Formats: sequence, C-alpha cells, structure tokens
Amino acid sequence: MKVAYSPAAVAQINRAFDYIAKDNMAAARAFMTRVEAISSLLSQRPGLGRRTRKAGVQVVGLLPYRYLMFYKVLPERDEIRIIRVRHMRRKDAADVHDL
Repeated sequence: MKVAYSPAAVAQINRAFDYIAKDNMAAARAFMTRVEAISSLLSQRPGLGRRTRKAGVQVVGLLPYRYLMFYKVLPERDEIRIIRVRHMRRKDAADVHDL
C-alpha cells in the first residue's frame, strides 16, 4: 500500500520537527527518520497499531519520541492515510472526534 499524508499531518510533523530542532537538530532529523520508518512499516503491515474510538482510525506510537501517529487504511485506494500526528502530552492526543 502507498502512504499519503493529510495536509494537517504534514503541518503537525513540520511543527514537531521545528520544535525539536530548536534544541537539537540531530534529534529532529532522527524524528523525521522515525516518521518515515513507521510510515514504511505501515505500508507493509497496515494493521499495525491499535484501534481508536473513531471508526476506521488506528494509532501507532513514534517511540522513542512521544508522538502518536493516527491513520486510516483505505483499501479501495490501496492507501494508508496519515491523518494526524500529536504529542502524547496533549490533552486532545487521544481524542479523535475531530478527525
């Protein structure tokens, strides 16, 4: 399956990168590498992660970074759609009602 990112997910990933890069550019690059690695893994194993309360939405951690990646499997498009990336400490990180 191919992987696509929603505009919101791209913006959230870029904000996380910028935030991490303020203190440590190497860590920010490693964060991006982790995002790419998890995305690649999802393309091969779409069921990875756990279900959320929102129908069709799954979540996987970007450990060791404290971020969560929310995604949908769209079999009719042969696509994994990354819909949101949130820091685990955000109060709304687990609230997927706005997806």
